[in-house]
Amino acid sequence: MSQWKCSTCECVSDIEQKSCPNGCDCARNSSHPFADNRVPENETDEQKLARLERENVELRRMWWFNHGCEFSALYGDDGEMQCGSCLIDFKRDTVETIGERILSNALKSISQEDLRDMFNKI
Repeated sequence: MSQWKCSTCECVSDIEQKSCPNGCDCARNSSHPFADNRVPENETDEQKLARLERENVELRRMWWFNHGCEFSALYGDDGEMQCGSCLIDFKRDTVETIGERILSNALKSISQEDLRDMFNKI
């Protein structure tokens, strides 16, 4: 079971627990992993669309930064998210295209022997 540590009273509680067993206000402070990151129940369609657009940009940024190519190959000036090594444009390419290219590049780097071993373990 996942736990978090309260920064107010130093208690350790289950993540699912809504309030601190010591009675402090820690369930609403930043030490709780979901304190300020829950989707509001009364979110309007416009708010939902704006939130999803922000999440899309952030997830693409994380994918661009951690997709496996050298940092020196990444181009990020003026809001761009491109890789000069694998030629993926993380800002403009579809998620499907990005995934296909990353998979294709990964498979190219695996030797035939390693690929056989991998499939034999399945």
